[in-house]
Amino acid sequence: MSLTLAIALWGAVLGTLNTVAIFIRWLRSGARLRITVEPNKYYPDSVRVPDDSQQTEGLLERLKPSLHIEIVNTGDSQTTVTGIQLFYAKPDLLGRLGKERIGWDNAAIQPHLNQKLPVALAPGSVWSGRIDQELVLTTREHARFREMTLYIEITAAHERKRIQQRVFGPRDDFVSRRVAPRTPRSLGRIRGEP
Repeated sequence: MSLTLAIALWGAVLGTLNTVAIFIRWLRSGARLRITVEPNKYYPDSVRVPDDSQQTEGLLERLKPSLHIEIVNTGDSQTTVTGIQLFYAKPDLLGRLGKERIGWDNAAIQPHLNQKLPVALAPGSVWSGRIDQELVLTTREHARFREMTLYIEITAAHERKRIQQRVFGPRDDFVSRRVAPRTPRSLGRIRGEP
Protein backbone atom coordinates (compact mmCIF):
# COMPACT_ATOMS: atom_id res chain seq x y z
CA MET A 1 0.00 0.00 0.00
CA SER A 2 1.39 3.33 -1.03
CA LEU A 3 1.52 6.42 1.16
CA THR A 4 -0.99 8.22 -1.06
CA LEU A 5 -3.53 5.40 -0.69
CA ALA A 6 -3.08 5.34 3.12
CA ILE A 7 -3.63 9.11 3.35
CA ALA A 8 -6.71 8.85 1.11
CA LEU A 9 -8.19 6.07 3.29
CA TRP A 10 -7.44 8.01 6.47
CA GLY A 11 -9.15 11.09 5.01
CA ALA A 12 -12.20 9.06 3.91
CA VAL A 13 -12.60 7.50 7.36
CA LEU A 14 -12.26 10.86 9.16
CA GLY A 15 -14.66 12.54 6.72
CA THR A 16 -17.26 9.84 7.22
CA LEU A 17 -16.96 9.98 11.02
CA ASN A 18 -17.26 13.77 10.94
CA THR A 19 -20.39 13.57 8.75
CA VAL A 20 -21.98 11.04 11.14
CA ALA A 21 -21.13 13.26 14.15
CA ILE A 22 -22.66 16.32 12.47
CA PHE A 23 -25.80 14.34 11.61
CA ILE A 24 -26.17 13.09 15.20
CA ARG A 25 -25.66 16.63 16.54
CA TRP A 26 -28.34 17.87 14.11
CA LEU A 27 -30.77 15.17 15.29
CA ARG A 28 -30.23 16.16 18.93
CA SER A 29 -30.45 19.90 18.36
CA GLY A 30 -33.53 21.88 19.28
CA ALA A 31 -35.72 21.88 22.35
CA ARG A 32 -36.31 18.63 24.24
CA LEU A 33 -38.65 18.30 27.19
CA ARG A 34 -38.24 15.99 30.17
CA ILE A 35 -41.58 15.44 31.91
CA THR A 36 -41.73 14.21 35.49
CA VAL A 37 -44.87 13.39 37.50
CA GLU A 38 -44.41 12.69 41.22
CA PRO A 39 -47.23 11.60 43.56
CA ASN A 40 -47.70 12.37 47.27
CA LYS A 41 -46.21 15.85 47.34
CA TYR A 42 -47.30 18.22 50.09
CA TYR A 43 -47.02 22.01 50.01
CA PRO A 44 -47.41 24.51 52.86
CA ASP A 45 -50.20 26.28 50.98
CA SER A 46 -52.11 23.05 50.22
CA VAL A 47 -55.72 22.69 51.26
CA ARG A 48 -56.18 21.42 54.82
CA VAL A 49 -58.81 18.73 55.34
CA PRO A 50 -60.00 16.91 58.48
CA ASP A 51 -57.88 13.87 59.31
CA ASP A 52 -60.21 10.92 59.84
CA SER A 53 -57.40 8.40 60.37
CA GLN A 54 -56.77 9.48 63.99
CA GLN A 55 -59.21 8.29 66.66
CA THR A 56 -58.50 11.09 69.12
CA GLU A 57 -60.58 13.82 70.62
CA GLY A 58 -60.31 17.19 68.97
CA LEU A 59 -59.99 18.31 65.40
CA LEU A 60 -56.90 17.19 63.50
CA GLU A 61 -56.09 18.34 60.00
CA ARG A 62 -53.86 17.08 57.24
CA LEU A 63 -52.60 18.54 53.98
CA LYS A 64 -54.09 17.18 50.77
CA PRO A 65 -51.52 15.35 48.62
CA SER A 66 -50.77 16.60 45.13
CA LEU A 67 -49.40 15.20 41.90
CA HIS A 68 -46.32 17.30 41.16
CA ILE A 69 -45.73 17.96 37.44
CA GLU A 70 -42.36 19.22 36.26
CA ILE A 71 -41.28 20.06 32.71
CA VAL A 72 -37.59 20.75 32.02
CA ASN A 73 -36.17 21.94 28.70
CA THR A 74 -33.07 19.76 28.28
CA GLY A 75 -32.42 20.86 24.71
CA ASP A 76 -30.33 23.68 23.33
CA SER A 77 -33.05 26.06 22.11
CA GLN A 78 -36.07 27.82 23.59
CA THR A 79 -39.62 26.50 23.30
CA THR A 80 -43.04 27.59 24.52
CA VAL A 81 -45.32 25.24 26.45
CA THR A 82 -48.86 26.25 25.57
CA GLY A 83 -50.95 23.53 27.19
CA ILE A 84 -50.97 20.61 29.63
CA GLN A 85 -53.61 17.95 30.04
CA LEU A 86 -53.96 14.96 32.34
CA PHE A 87 -56.53 12.46 31.11
CA TYR A 88 -57.77 8.90 31.45
CA ALA A 89 -58.06 6.92 28.22
CA LYS A 90 -58.03 3.37 27.02
CA PRO A 91 -54.45 2.37 26.20
CA ASP A 92 -55.25 1.69 22.54
CA LEU A 93 -54.80 4.29 19.81
CA LEU A 94 -58.48 5.26 19.54
CA GLY A 95 -58.69 5.89 23.28
CA ARG A 96 -55.61 8.11 23.26
CA LEU A 97 -56.92 10.10 20.30
CA GLY A 98 -59.92 11.16 22.34
CA LYS A 99 -62.84 8.84 21.64
CA GLU A 100 -63.43 8.02 25.31
CA ARG A 101 -61.35 10.38 27.35
CA ILE A 102 -61.86 12.40 30.51
CA GLY A 103 -59.36 14.64 32.17
CA TRP A 104 -58.15 18.00 33.33
CA ASP A 105 -56.55 20.85 31.44
CA ASN A 106 -54.60 24.01 32.30
CA ALA A 107 -57.41 25.34 34.51
CA ALA A 108 -57.19 22.43 36.99
CA ILE A 109 -53.38 22.42 37.15
CA GLN A 110 -52.04 25.00 39.57
CA PRO A 111 -48.70 26.43 38.38
CA HIS A 112 -45.93 27.28 40.83
CA LEU A 113 -44.23 30.69 40.99
CA ASN A 114 -46.99 32.33 38.91
CA GLN A 115 -45.76 30.60 35.75
CA LYS A 116 -49.12 30.60 34.00
CA LEU A 117 -49.37 28.99 30.59
CA PRO A 118 -48.26 29.69 27.93
CA VAL A 119 -44.72 29.89 29.27
CA ALA A 120 -41.41 30.20 27.41
CA LEU A 121 -38.77 27.70 28.52
CA ALA A 122 -35.18 28.58 27.74
CA PRO A 123 -32.59 25.77 27.74
CA GLY A 124 -32.31 24.47 31.31
CA SER A 125 -35.51 26.20 32.46
CA VAL A 126 -38.12 24.45 34.60
CA TRP A 127 -41.90 24.77 34.77
CA SER A 128 -43.69 23.08 37.64
CA GLY A 129 -47.25 22.78 38.82
CA ARG A 130 -49.58 20.49 40.71
CA ILE A 131 -53.03 18.95 40.66
CA ASP A 132 -55.10 17.52 43.49
CA GLN A 133 -54.09 13.86 43.76
CA GLU A 134 -57.30 12.77 45.48
CA LEU A 135 -59.33 14.20 42.59
CA VAL A 136 -57.33 12.12 40.11
CA LEU A 137 -57.54 8.93 42.20
CA THR A 138 -61.25 9.20 43.00
CA THR A 139 -61.97 9.56 39.30
CA ARG A 140 -59.95 6.37 38.74
CA GLU A 141 -62.15 4.50 41.24
CA HIS A 142 -65.25 5.10 39.10
CA ALA A 143 -66.16 1.82 37.36
CA ARG A 144 -65.97 3.36 33.89
CA PHE A 145 -62.32 4.44 34.32
CA ARG A 146 -60.95 1.49 36.31
CA GLU A 147 -59.42 -0.13 33.23
CA MET A 148 -58.09 3.09 31.74
CA THR A 149 -54.61 4.56 31.77
CA LEU A 150 -53.63 8.04 32.97
CA TYR A 151 -51.69 10.09 30.43
CA ILE A 152 -50.12 13.52 30.44
CA GLU A 153 -50.17 15.51 27.21
CA ILE A 154 -48.00 18.57 26.57
CA THR A 155 -48.52 21.04 23.73
CA ALA A 156 -45.26 22.78 22.86
CA ALA A 157 -44.22 25.12 20.06
CA HIS A 158 -41.27 23.02 18.86
CA GLU A 159 -43.38 19.91 18.16
CA ARG A 160 -46.08 19.56 15.53
CA LYS A 161 -47.79 16.80 17.51
CA ARG A 162 -48.64 16.85 21.17
CA ILE A 163 -46.20 15.02 23.44
CA GLN A 164 -48.06 12.20 25.18
CA GLN A 165 -46.66 10.17 28.02
CA ARG A 166 -48.15 7.40 30.14
CA VAL A 167 -48.34 8.22 33.86
CA PHE A 168 -49.86 5.00 35.22
CA GLY A 169 -51.98 2.14 34.01
CA PRO A 170 -54.92 0.25 35.50
CA ARG A 171 -52.72 -2.29 37.27
CA ASP A 172 -49.93 0.07 38.34
CA ASP A 173 -49.48 1.31 41.87
CA PHE A 174 -48.09 4.67 40.80
CA VAL A 175 -47.39 5.74 44.37
CA SER A 176 -44.66 3.17 44.94
CA ARG A 177 -42.83 2.61 41.66
CA ARG A 178 -41.70 4.08 38.39
CA VAL A 179 -43.93 3.11 35.48
CA ALA A 180 -43.37 5.44 32.52
CA PRO A 181 -41.16 4.39 29.61
CA ARG A 182 -38.55 6.71 28.14
CA THR A 183 -39.17 7.99 24.64
CA PRO A 184 -36.63 9.67 22.34
CA ARG A 185 -38.19 13.16 22.11
CA SER A 186 -39.69 13.49 25.58
CA LEU A 187 -37.71 11.81 28.30
CA GLY A 188 -40.22 10.81 30.91
CA ARG A 189 -39.96 9.37 34.35
CA ILE A 190 -42.31 8.75 37.18
CA ARG A 191 -40.97 8.70 40.72
CA GLY A 192 -42.85 7.56 43.75
CA GLU A 193 -42.01 7.96 47.38
CA PRO A 194 -42.76 5.20 49.88
